Amino acid sequence: MESLKDTATRNGHELRDYSCTILGAVLARTASIYVQLGDGAIVVATEGGDDYAWVFWPQNGEYANSTFFVTQPGVEELLQIEAEGPPVDEIAIFSDGIERLVLNMSERTVHGPAFQPIFSWLATLEEDQSGLPSPVLESYLASKHINSRTDDDKSLVMATRRLAAVPENVEAAV
Repeated sequence: MESLKDTATRNGHELRDYSCTILGAVLARTASIYVQLGDGAIVVATEGGDDYAWVFWPQNGEYANSTFFVTQPGVEELLQIEAEGPPVDEIAIFSDGIERLVLNMSERTVHGPAFQPIFSWLATLEEDQSGLPSPVLESYLASKHINSRTDDDKSLVMATRRLAAVPENVEAAV
């Protein structure tokens, strides 16, 4: 926290100007590490599985539409860290503007059909295209249909290790 205060002071800002939530993951073939502070969520599918599970449920504050930020006192006690064993094939990290579209809040479950078509499309991309924003996905997230259901920010990062299935009548390149 002191480092963040020093940065704010050095840049002529208030500490509150640096308020933000944190969602992150480091994925290896044999293990994964996740961190979260605040709302939004991380959803994963393990190797070979088609079921999606959340790593951390969105953190909410004392009041509706409130959460925790990196700049608040006691942040060290609120930061969630998880080291997980099973290999992860698919991961979605998203801000609070998407959580009500893909999470069943009353049952605390993930709505898998919201992710499956996007991951299927993502698996078809070549590596040199995989880091680029998708104009189709950007347009969908900015659409009237989605904006009628959420008025919050809609940040979404997705990754997959799965490759799209090669049709039977096409020979795989060697």
